[in-house]
Amino acid sequence: MVAGAGAGPLILIVEDDDAVAELYQLILVGDGFRVARAANGAEGLLLEEELAPDLLLLDLHMPMMNGLELLRRRDPTLRARTPVIVSSGDAGCEGAALAAGAALFLPKLVDSGELLAAIDLTLRRADADADGRRRRAGELVAAHIRQDARREQITARLDPNAPELRARIGRLVRWLAGYYEMGIAWVDVLHRGGVLVEAAALRRTAPPGYDAIHRDLVSAKIADARSPFLVGDLQAAPWLGTHPAARSGYRFFAGVPLRGPDHVGLGALCIADAQPRAFDAANLTVLQHCGTEFGFRIAQLAGVAVSGPFLFDGASLFSAETMNVLVGAELLRAHRRRAAFELALVRIDSGDRDELARYAEHAQRAIDGRGCAAAGYAPSIFALLVRGHDRHDTRARMDTALAALRRDPLGDVAAVGVVAHAGSPQPTATAAAVLDAAQALLVTIPADEWLRRAQLPGGDAAGADATP
Repeated sequence: MVAGAGAGPLILIVEDDDAVAELYQLILVGDGFRVARAANGAEGLLLEEELAPDLLLLDLHMPMMNGLELLRRRDPTLRARTPVIVSSGDAGCEGAALAAGAALFLPKLVDSGELLAAIDLTLRRADADADGRRRRAGELVAAHIRQDARREQITARLDPNAPELRARIGRLVRWLAGYYEMGIAWVDVLHRGGVLVEAAALRRTAPPGYDAIHRDLVSAKIADARSPFLVGDLQAAPWLGTHPAARSGYRFFAGVPLRGPDHVGLGALCIADAQPRAFDAANLTVLQHCGTEFGFRIAQLAGVAVSGPFLFDGASLFSAETMNVLVGAELLRAHRRRAAFELALVRIDSGDRDELARYAEHAQRAIDGRGCAAAGYAPSIFALLVRGHDRHDTRARMDTALAALRRDPLGDVAAVGVVAHAGSPQPTATAAAVLDAAQALLVTIPADEWLRRAQLPGGDAAGADATP
C-alpha cells in the first residue's frame, strides 16, 4: 500500500524495524513524497518490480533476505534506473553496500534534514543519468543506422552463389564442428534484414528446421552485439531459446560477430552443442579470431579494400597467424585442464602450395578432422596441430595422421618434427616458443630419419622421446 497524496516521487522503504520505518514514512510523506514499505529484502524485490519506485531506502540487516542480497539480486534494468540509499547502523558494511550498487550510505538514524537532502541529491543525479542514457540511446540508434547503410554497401557486392565464398564458408563450419566436437556450426551473413549466405555443418543429428525469423534474430543480435562474444545456455535466454537449434536439443551456444571494414557487423559465426558443457577461454579465443578474420574475408570477397591475414591460405590450410592463435589456446587449455596436444612441422620435398594443402587434408581426414588443424608454415612446411583427451590419446592420433602421410603413394615427406605438451601447473611457453621449438627440432633430423618427437619443457615428462 502506498502512503502519501499527490504525484511526488515514490520511495520504497525496505526496513524490518516498524518504528524506524514509521519514522522515515512520516518524514517523507510530510515533504511530499509517496511511500511504500517492505519488511524484508524478499518483499522489497517483489514490490520494486510491482511499483517501480523512484528510490529505495534500504536497511541491511533483515530476516529472510538482507539488504546486500537484495542489491545483488535486483533486475539489471531496475538497477540502472532506480537508485538505492542504504541506511544502517553497521558502518562497517558501507564499502560492501556501495560495491553492491548502493548510491549512498547513511548512518541510522540520520537527521531528517540530512535524509531529505540526501534523497533530493540522489534523485537529481538519477534524473541527470536518465537524460544521459536518453542521449546515448539516440546516438546508438544513429550509429545503428549508419552501420546498416555500410553493411548494405558491403553485402550488395556479395554473390551468395559465388563458389569461392560458399566453399570457404563450408570449410570453416565443418572445421569448427570437428575441432570443438560440437553438434552444429553455422554462419549467417546479414543482407537487407535477412540472411544472404547461410552454411552449416552438423554432426550426429539431422539439420534443425530453420525458421527465418528466429535465425535472423540470432544473427542480428550477435552482429550488433557490443561484446565480442555471446555465450550462454539456449534454454535460459528467451530470444535464444526460440531458435530452432534449441528446439532440436542443443544446449550450449557461442557466437561471435563477423566484422567487416570499420568493424561493421556483417553477420554471425556460431556453434551450438547438445552436450552439458560450457566454453572455456581457450575455445573463445579461437572462436573470436576465426570470426573476426572470416568477417574481413567476406568483406574482401565483396570487393572492399581490406588488407590483412585471412583465415584460409589454401584448400585445407589455415593462415600461420591463425595457427599461432590455436597453439596459444591449447597452451591455455593445457594449463587449466592438464590437457594434451602435439604440434608437428612436416617438411615435404615439393614447395608447391597445392601439395601442402593435399597433405594437410590427407592427414586431417585420417583422424576425422576432430581436434585437428593445419596451417601453411613455410613454402615447403606445414604445421599440424592435434589434441586428444590425454597424452596417450593425443600421441596415438598424431601417429595415425603421420602414418597416413607416410603411406601416401605420392608421398614426398622429407622430415617431421613433433613437440608434445601434456599440461603443466604453470604456464611454461608462448605459442611462438612452441613453434620455434618445433622448427629447431625439424632442422636437427638427419637424412636417415624422418620423424623425431620431443617434450616441451614444463609439461608431463612421461612420453618424451625420439622416434626413428
